[in-house]
Amino acid sequence: MNFVRKMASKRIHAIAILAMKAFVVVDPWTDLAMTSQAEGFRILPLLAISKALENKNMEAAEKSRLIRLATRLSAHSGTRASATALSAQIDQGTQMREWQWYAGLAAIDRGDQRGAGDHFALVRKGDRNFLRARYQQAIIAYNLRRVAQAETIFKEILDAKPAPDRDLQDLTKLGLGRLWYEQKKFQSAAAIYRTVSREGRYFVPALFEQSWAFFMAGFPNHALGAIRGVDSPFFKDGFTPEATLLRSMILYWMCQYPQSEMALQEFIARHSDPIDQVENFLARQQLTPESAWQLFENLLAGVSGESLGIPRAVLMTAANSDRMVPVRTGLAQAALEIQMLEGGKLHLSTPKKNGTAAADPTSLIREHQAKLRQESGKAFMAELADLRNQYQQLRAQADFLYVELLTSEKDKLLGKEHLGSNKFAAQKSGVRRPAGWGKTMLAWAPDNKQEYWWDEVGFYIDPTKSACMK
Repeated sequence: MNFVRKMASKRIHAIAILAMKAFVVVDPWTDLAMTSQAEGFRILPLLAISKALENKNMEAAEKSRLIRLATRLSAHSGTRASATALSAQIDQGTQMREWQWYAGLAAIDRGDQRGAGDHFALVRKGDRNFLRARYQQAIIAYNLRRVAQAETIFKEILDAKPAPDRDLQDLTKLGLGRLWYEQKKFQSAAAIYRTVSREGRYFVPALFEQSWAFFMAGFPNHALGAIRGVDSPFFKDGFTPEATLLRSMILYWMCQYPQSEMALQEFIARHSDPIDQVENFLARQQLTPESAWQLFENLLAGVSGESLGIPRAVLMTAANSDRMVPVRTGLAQAALEIQMLEGGKLHLSTPKKNGTAAADPTSLIREHQAKLRQESGKAFMAELADLRNQYQQLRAQADFLYVELLTSEKDKLLGKEHLGSNKFAAQKSGVRRPAGWGKTMLAWAPDNKQEYWWDEVGFYIDPTKSACMK
């Protein structure tokens, strides 16, 4: 009989516990975070975690669990903005270690380079973003003219095991190439530029920048070959007027004045109108973040350049910049998750109870999307302004080159021309093969058929010969 009573008592106790749990009010933001991540959302749970962490009475174990979840979610490329914002709510301590990277990004957004460097220095070897933090440290050192420190870090990244992903490798190679170019190590710069992946999005900048390095190292034919690749139809969606102007400059230094003038006229014919349109558009429109976002949205929607007021190639150059890519990735992920919500993908288990407000996932992510649009508008405005300033400098260089051409043609007629060998940098090597061109590398024979082949890009050698008088 006592046994029966004991068993009955245990059953009653268990039922009581279950009944008590049924009346426990689960934090709606925590529930939203857990449920949405299980359903495949990535931005939404991070936004919900940010809301949940506003509860100062949250138990330490629960807070730790949410931060561990946030750390996993932040690995997704589309969560950069939400993760950066969340980093401000994570306490200093062991849990902060994985978030120093995002705290550094937040400092950069505030314009605090010193603070950003301090955060990046706390990212440890073995952390997911360690090499990216090292890259940012190298860039900060480079900007502060600590050249030796920047070079050491760049090399450390390239020597890392396991190797970083392709984009980071290519960015590091570009950084190292620019550093060496400034130090007048032109052949070394050309060699590192030539190792940038052909399949990556940094191939065209590396191709153009190696043309400068080859030219300054004394290999104008290789420089012209690189420019031929930049100007090829494979990259017709880009806007690279500086390549045409550099071609004119190289031909000028080879004393090929008629060809140099033709290239200069091509620069004016191809790029003057787009440059004028950029200047006039920015002067007329007085862009705001909202109108810049609208311009960007219309660009992605396929609106023609005539209707937009700026050639699409110019706008696409700005839209594909490093400044814009992270925001675009975040916008795409936010749009996807709004679509998932509208499709009924999310099923929450905590309705409004006992006066606790239910979480509103749609409003939460739409608010985040609005912030991203504002940021993308600001970034797009900045890129267009930078392009305008660069093109103003190019036009000034073109005007100067035109005057030099007139003077040089006159001097040539009078027999006053300088020796061609003196027109190139003193860095020219005595070897016939420039850096970056190994014995087994394939180089195409020059031709004048104006044919372009993908495996030729980057390996073409222009046949033009120097016409400078000896």
